[in-house]
Amino acid sequence: MRPAASFALKFLFACGALWLLFHFVPVGEIVNALADANVILFASGLALQFMNRGLATVHMKVITDSQGIQISRRTLYRVLLSVQFYAVFLPGALAGGGATWMKYVQYGADKGAAAAAIVVNRGLGLLMLVTIGSLALLLDPQVGALPRFVALGLMCASVACLVLVWIPWKPRILGPVAGSRRFGALLDRLLGFKRLPARDRAIVMMSMIAQELGNAAAMWIFALAVGVPVDYLSVVWMRAALQMALMLPVSFAGLGIREASLVGLGTLVGVQAADAMAWSFTILAGTLSVALVGGIMESGAWPRYLPPPSGKQ
Repeated sequence: MRPAASFALKFLFACGALWLLFHFVPVGEIVNALADANVILFASGLALQFMNRGLATVHMKVITDSQGIQISRRTLYRVLLSVQFYAVFLPGALAGGGATWMKYVQYGADKGAAAAAIVVNRGLGLLMLVTIGSLALLLDPQVGALPRFVALGLMCASVACLVLVWIPWKPRILGPVAGSRRFGALLDRLLGFKRLPARDRAIVMMSMIAQELGNAAAMWIFALAVGVPVDYLSVVWMRAALQMALMLPVSFAGLGIREASLVGLGTLVGVQAADAMAWSFTILAGTLSVALVGGIMESGAWPRYLPPPSGKQ
């Protein structure tokens, strides 16, 4: 699809979804909730978002080091903020991964190593997101039996995948992949995580768990800022479901997807549609604030992303 057509479809989707929601949700109640928002709580949630990105550099550093990419944690933090800026205009998981890959390569990383580091980080992060979200849904007393049954299945599947990732076992690759030099090299890089010492793998897992819980805490604080009556446990699984929905490359900055998802998920825990919409716009404001900082850093620091002529960091 041509870029212009893709832009038009995403724009139409965002406008259509928001129009439909505003058609059924009282706009006045949304405005009142936003007008009465607690500025201190919003600032606290925003600060926590920046802190969570700093926490993410812990496991990212271990993963990039395992691929031979020499990038400091400070640099990784700048990359995360810059990618957040691009993610506003390039929706979807693949677009965000592409922006990260570009940054790694600009810092002198091998293209294959950069791709492997992103796949490992995104793959483990997704498994951790599903595991934690499913466990929270399973333990949440406010949901019915059917969602819990689905959560149990998802949690078992994700935990099984995490165990396979953890144990030092190399799968037997059959067919053309085994005979392909390119795919064989990429597969060996992906399996490099399994060859790390147990301590490093544990650091990655624990860092990802802490980051997920911190991200949910930031989302919960945003809910409190606009007076949404929701428990932290509910926010944990709601965020997991929301992140899965936001991976769809059909809108800009999640407009329409975020609002519709929170309205739908909120009905499971007794959150009114107007409150869910106000909560969604508060989350959007936090996301755009982080993206703005990333954009400012990107516009003023682009030359520093390029490696020196010698190729050394």
